[in-house]
Amino acid sequence: MVCQLDAAHSKSNAKAFLGYSILFVLTVLLNLTRPSLIQSLFAIAFTLVTLFCLQYLTVNSSSGYGIKVNKLPKRALALAVTIGAGSITGYSIYGFYCWRTTDSFFRPFQAQIDWGRTLAFRPWLLLFPRSLLIDLHGLYLPALLCLGLVYLLYASTQKASALKLGLPKQPWLYLLLAHPLVFIGILLGLKRFARNWVKTVATVPKQQWIDYLGQFPILYAIAFSSVHSLINFLANSGHLYSTSRHFFAAPYAFIGLGAILSIVSIPQLNRLMGMVRIVGMGLLVQQWFSYAADGWLG
Repeated sequence: MVCQLDAAHSKSNAKAFLGYSILFVLTVLLNLTRPSLIQSLFAIAFTLVTLFCLQYLTVNSSSGYGIKVNKLPKRALALAVTIGAGSITGYSIYGFYCWRTTDSFFRPFQAQIDWGRTLAFRPWLLLFPRSLLIDLHGLYLPALLCLGLVYLLYASTQKASALKLGLPKQPWLYLLLAHPLVFIGILLGLKRFARNWVKTVATVPKQQWIDYLGQFPILYAIAFSSVHSLINFLANSGHLYSTSRHFFAAPYAFIGLGAILSIVSIPQLNRLMGMVRIVGMGLLVQQWFSYAADGWLG
């Protein structure tokens, strides 16, 4: 829905109004199902700021950077207003119900405190999640998506002809992805001290990176999914419980992941994603058994 509204040059005001109305209703229902007002507003702000920067940061063949004074696309502003209004409306309905039943309009936030969540920086959680190991993937993957987004946009402004990525030569090294930080540390060590264990893969991404990554739906999806992990890291009870569930259980994460992978287009990464799908199916089956046994779903 968002993709169609963002890409369409509709000549029919009636069709456009219907599309935005449906998007508004869906956003309201989403926030009634699970309040996500903070996440939605953050994603909207991130998307608009990024689009604003892209409007001004352009390549100039003679001086490197050029300034292009353009206003934000009207469709992006319309999408931002529609999603923002829907999020506020949805939470207002939810909050009013909480106020009628618990005398607190912000009861969902108070519930987080009751569950022991506090705002604190706990760097050891980057290594020891004190929860399911998959929660680390729900923390590192959004960070990787954001870094990939920044790198691709930066490379596009520098007119990079190709992207280079260092990958392990030995397939068994990918098993270390069970712990992302361990994999990253070993890969960096191999690149510095044992380069014969690492192969450099070059790829020429598809054209018009900024046009592709600069779409409102892609930026919103990456920001909306990533902010869940950021909140879980900065406001937790000393564990990373539910980080993977909050990140992987919504389609937004896979929209951002698919966008980055389709641009980079490296076969080795595509095969790696096949392994991820196998692991994901195994975890899904494990969750089914946990649910059947009335166990913790994470």
